[in-house]
Amino acid sequence: MFRVKEILIELLRAWNLKGETIDSLSEYALIKSYQSGQIIFFDGEEVNKLYIIVNGRVKISKFTEGGKEKMIHILEKGDIINEISLDGRRSSVTAEFIEKGGIISIAIDPLLRIMEEDFNLTLHILNSVNLKLRQSYRQLRNLGLKKTGPRIASRLWKLARDYGKEDREGIEIDLNLSQRELALMIGTSRETVSRFLKELEREEVIIVGNTQITILDIDALHDWT
Repeated sequence: MFRVKEILIELLRAWNLKGETIDSLSEYALIKSYQSGQIIFFDGEEVNKLYIIVNGRVKISKFTEGGKEKMIHILEKGDIINEISLDGRRSSVTAEFIEKGGIISIAIDPLLRIMEEDFNLTLHILNSVNLKLRQSYRQLRNLGLKKTGPRIASRLWKLARDYGKEDREGIEIDLNLSQRELALMIGTSRETVSRFLKELEREEVIIVGNTQITILDIDALHDWT
């Protein structure tokens, strides 16, 4: 329990929770490790716990009736995976680790009781829901208004902003992200993504590695959006 409490204090430091809230959460929290490719829960599965990422990255995906996957979000350390499941309904998405990591899980029933005692906990969960909704609305808007090339450029620009690390060449997108996964995020084919990335390389806007992309000129990339 002591290690769980230490991890919760680190993860939730910015939430401004009461000390008693951390103590109560620690009583019910469990830690579990995952390998890359392991599923946390499937679309349609009953989920009776709240999951918070300790380390690693998780993709949230939705599958069509034809089996086509659409990646909706990439989440990382400190992010809540499934706050939308607090209503007790079955999950509407699949959550999968895309790199080795771990999660803390807290059963829903005691969590709801703890939320009643600390408004900051409730507020943070609501803010997390709101952020994901805004991101989803933005994706839908781009899907309807932008052609595929600008959608790819927009996604790269956002990934550089959220996960980029500056180096001598430019901004490296710090994600173990394949072209297939990038295509899933945008809702297009891997071949289309590959062709557009090659075009950006020819224009010396980016450099494409095996699983990383370096942005050489972030302003030029923005011009493509």
